[in-house]
Amino acid sequence: MLAPFTIIGLALGVTLLVSLPRDATLLALGVFVCGYALYIMLHRGPRRPLGRTWAAPAGLLSGVLGALFGVGGPPYVVYIAGRIPDPTGQRATISLMVVLNVGLRVAAFAIAGLFNGRDLWLAIGLLLPVAWAGVWTGSRVHMRVAPTKVARIVGAVLLFSGASLIVRAL
Repeated sequence: MLAPFTIIGLALGVTLLVSLPRDATLLALGVFVCGYALYIMLHRGPRRPLGRTWAAPAGLLSGVLGALFGVGGPPYVVYIAGRIPDPTGQRATISLMVVLNVGLRVAAFAIAGLFNGRDLWLAIGLLLPVAWAGVWTGSRVHMRVAPTKVARIVGAVLLFSGASLIVRAL
């Protein structure tokens, strides 16, 4: 259900990428990321499950953010964590959706003429080992650290990242 909306979001995101002012979009992303980080870090108690209808906005937003900033993951995480109660299922589904988002983004950028052949293959060659290392490390951490602690660590990293985007945009 997420994939079709991701494709639509990617098309919209690539269009926005070539037409919007960069600083305004960076600021908007920074505010969104900081807001979600604070939500993760401050929210206590069980979260109410999300309905399937949230797949549309999550997929669209992931596609747009992926095309604009290369970070389509946060909306996927919000949606999948709200739909799938099992942390192992969450991790597997999030990994799959991020791989799909990145693959579709590379294809969209190549079609839009934003990659030339050499840059594309260089990016793939450099980033695939890093992505694999990230999935491997995340799998090991997932087994050893309590989910609430992981959520707080992720929230802190997101807060720092969002704040740096805001500073860069201003």
